[in-house]
Amino acid sequence: MEDLQELSDFFTRANSSAFEEKLLFAIGILRKADLIIFTGMGSSGTLAKYGARYFSYNLNTKRINGGYNGTTQIPVVFVIETLAKRI
Repeated sequence: MEDLQELSDFFTRANSSAFEEKLLFAIGILRKADLIIFTGMGSSGTLAKYGARYFSYNLNTKRINGGYNGTTQIPVVFVIETLAKRI
């Protein structure tokens, strides 16, 4: 239930005008780009690291199996999918 509460809190924050403004800003930048490439692989990928740092900042970090970061990547996937749909 703790994991669900954290995700619920994230989506509550994502359903705000401040979050929408940030998305619109990012969309403006991405629309001007000639090429957009997202890369990443598993929990060690660039995208996962970026997501853990910038999109999961209000989620509790989960360390599992000797210290691997097991924090959910749902916020970063949500943002990427939202941007892709709007572009």
